[in-house]
Amino acid sequence: MTSQNLGRFDASAARIGALVPLTRPGWVEAGRHLLAGLQLAVDGVNGAGGIAGRPLELVVRDTAADPRKATAAVAELAHLGVAALAGEFHSVVARAAATEAHALGVPFLCSSGVLDALTEEPTQWVARLAPAQSHGWRLYADFLLGAGHRRIAVATEPSAYWASGTGILRDHLAPRGGTVTELDLRALGPRRDWHPRAAKFREGEIRIAAALRELETHGYLTRAKERLQSGRVVTRTVSYNKPHRPVVPERRPASPPPRPEPAAPKPDGPAADLLTGLRALDSRLLLSERDVHRLAPQVSAWLERGVPATAVQRTLTTGLPQDPIKHPAAFLAHRLTTLLPPPLPTAPPIAAAAPRPHPLQTCDGCDRAFRAARPGRCRDCRTGERKAA
Repeated sequence: MTSQNLGRFDASAARIGALVPLTRPGWVEAGRHLLAGLQLAVDGVNGAGGIAGRPLELVVRDTAADPRKATAAVAELAHLGVAALAGEFHSVVARAAATEAHALGVPFLCSSGVLDALTEEPTQWVARLAPAQSHGWRLYADFLLGAGHRRIAVATEPSAYWASGTGILRDHLAPRGGTVTELDLRALGPRRDWHPRAAKFREGEIRIAAALRELETHGYLTRAKERLQSGRVVTRTVSYNKPHRPVVPERRPASPPPRPEPAAPKPDGPAADLLTGLRALDSRLLLSERDVHRLAPQVSAWLERGVPATAVQRTLTTGLPQDPIKHPAAFLAHRLTTLLPPPLPTAPPIAAAAPRPHPLQTCDGCDRAFRAARPGRCRDCRTGERKAA
């Protein structure tokens, strides 16, 4: 199994050995996630040009949570000439792989092994990403103490991981008034009934458990707990070829049909016409109806400020970039916002017109010209008349 996208490289690939649990009794789901992360890292390095022009090639080996298989895989990968090793989820298996890598002088980056001592002695060939078990399990102990628990029971399996973890808990809790009782998981009773099936089928435990629950819901399976004469509690599973009880489907109230959404009004008006016509000047300025609705108020603001429609059109279409315009609506919105001219200044108030003088008239008494609204006598003639009277 190798990484992809290697065809463009001419130089020989640098091989990286990947140790992951892909079959049971290993945790297959964790192995798949770990492998996906390693593959993602390799693809990222290759996408950036590799290392010194050389691509990375991932050579995967399944450890199946078996220390012996991990030891054999490390030896095989070293024989293939891998530059380094990476991966492994299970701590006990990682310890076996680290011991072999140290002996063969192959760099090994352990992803999830948490045992404090991955090797019997310090080595420059082994490094890890996960924090040491002593750190994490002391945090567990502090949490339990903070929650008021002093008597702790640990269900363990015979392995270096559980022995080390239980010892860390005991050493941390004892000075603080806590006690640790170690229980053998093998003596606590049979495992849940989907574990044997999980060893036979490719599906994981979660999917098999969900299938059993579905069979139980529809009446093809019953599971009941019974207490034996010895006091031991067991789960009795009975399967049926036909449902032993009728299954009444749940009636759900019929949901009303969805109301049709009102059709959006078509854009109209001079602003919409201007925006719609831009595509005739440059096909890159093709706008949807939604974009025309959104941009029309901005164009209207230009027109309301006295800018002719031809000037707005020229502003939006002059000096366009040579490159393709990926988002014409955003491009036009930017121009309409940043290039918006100020409003025209307010015109000064018009001053009241001066009163027009009366027309010239000829005096009926002295033939002199004078201004008056109507023909008649001038002021001097009118004054003389009043004195004579």
